[in-house]
Amino acid sequence: MKNNLPTDFKLTSLGYEIDTNPDKFGFLNATPEAAHDLELTHQLFEEQGYVYIPGFFDRQQILEARHTLTSMLAKEDLLDPNFPHWEGVAREGQKLTMKADLANGNPKIQNIVYGEKILKFYEDFFNRM
Repeated sequence: MKNNLPTDFKLTSLGYEIDTNPDKFGFLNATPEAAHDLELTHQLFEEQGYVYIPGFFDRQQILEARHTLTSMLAKEDLLDPNFPHWEGVAREGQKLTMKADLANGNPKIQNIVYGEKILKFYEDFFNRM
C-alpha cells in the first residue's frame, strides 16, 4: 500500500530521519482475528515480522490509561494548555523523550503492560513457537 506522503516530507525521531520510501514505511496489516488464532499469529509473525491486532485491548481501558498519562504530563506543564490534556498536544518548544516514570505506580498502565491478558497472550505465543 502506498504511504501517500508528500515527496518533500521529512519524518524524524530524536533528530534521525526516518526512511519513508513505500517499501520501508507504510500502514501495518491489521489482523484482529489473530488474537484468537495462535497458528495464524505465528504465521503472520513469520511472514511480516510483526502482528498488529487492533481491538486486542478494551478501548475504554486504553482511554483511561491515556487519561492518567496526559494528566501527569499536564501537571508537569509539558502539554499545550490551549488543548484538552487528553489530546496530548505538547507545549510548543517541548522536546519530550521517554518518561517511563509516569507508568510507575500507575495501575491503569500496569494493567495493560503487565496485565493478565497480555501476559497470557505472550505465554501462549512464545510457548508454541
